[in-house]
Parts: sequence; C-alpha cells; structure tokens
Amino acid sequence: MKLFFARHADLVVTTSATASSNAISGFNDAYGLGIQAPSSMTSTSIWVEVAIPTSSDAAFARLQSGGSDISLSSAQALVISPVPYSQLRLTTTSTEATARTFTVAKVIAV
Repeated sequence: MKLFFARHADLVVTTSATASSNAISGFNDAYGLGIQAPSSMTSTSIWVEVAIPTSSDAAFARLQSGGSDISLSSAQALVISPVPYSQLRLTTTSTEATARTFTVAKVIAV
C-alpha cells in the first residue's frame, strides 16, 4: 500500500454569529485527515463535528474518542484515521475576532 499526501479545502471559521466553519466533504478516498489550527484564536476550544450523509441539512455530531469530545486549541493539530464520515466542520466556544483558517490535508492509500 502506497500513501500519498494531498491538500484539501480548508476549514474557515468566520466572524459571523454562528461560530462554526464551512462544512467540507470530498474525502471519501482518504485514509486519514489532518487538521492544523492557526497560531492565534479568540476561542479557547474548537470542536470537530462530523456527519455521515452528504446532504446540506445533515445532522452534525461532535466527534469523540474514548467518550471525550475531540477539540483543538490554537497552534494544535490532529489526525482522523480512518475517516468514516462524509462531512466535517468545526464549531467554536465563541465568535472569532477575525476569520480563522484551519489547514486540512488528506492521505490517500492506493
């Protein structure tokens, strides 16, 4: 099995009142996803939310490991592997002072 690295669409938390990012999809070929938080954020925690259906009205749920919510803080990174979801987004504890971009990459197994 060979693994290839590829950039993916970024997650962006805007300054809107919703305090959540755009939802991304298109990683059904991914063996794993990596998400890197920006070095500066207003919120103290950012939660990863996932959904299995690809519809725009899909119900998102917080991703957990060992019964605890998976979260990110500024300048942190995480890996999700395997990736059994169709969509992913981030939610924050509060609105951000400015738009924050979270870099996303995927590893593809062939």
